[in-house]
Amino acid sequence: MDRQVALPRGQRGWLAWQDAFDLAARKRVFEGRLPVSVFPRFAELLAAVEGDIDARLAFAADGVGRVRVEGRVEGAVVLVCQRCLGRYRQAVESRVGLLLVSDEALIPHLPGAFEHEVIGDRIRPLDLLEDELMMSLPLVPVHPDPADCEETARRLLAAAQDELME
Repeated sequence: MDRQVALPRGQRGWLAWQDAFDLAARKRVFEGRLPVSVFPRFAELLAAVEGDIDARLAFAADGVGRVRVEGRVEGAVVLVCQRCLGRYRQAVESRVGLLLVSDEALIPHLPGAFEHEVIGDRIRPLDLLEDELMMSLPLVPVHPDPADCEETARRLLAAAQDELME
């Protein structure tokens, strides 16, 4: 399913299905600021779909039939704290280091410094970023400072008391 997202002309390549081996042969680099809304699976995990993600992916051939993808993804998103159920901003950041291979038989021979993924010949660069973003989220989102939870709890308690008084 294609995403209906308005991106500037120079950024539309993120969404297109492309030949990974051709991207590597051309040493294609994708770079830019993308709205969080362009990542539907990632957006489902957030308390609010707002903000932008800065991203860079560089494709290169490694000389033995593999596609090397290196880059970064970073931004800030809104999550729900699981301690107090209040919203908070969480920085997300990940360094991308992938080897894309077309045959599962190549996996045992891959260097350990890179994660690997078995692909057909076509990929969508945005999907690689979305996977990285999802993995960059904390398993249990909580405010970094417990005092922030206490403040949220005080506000919720005050709002509940005001509601009871009415």
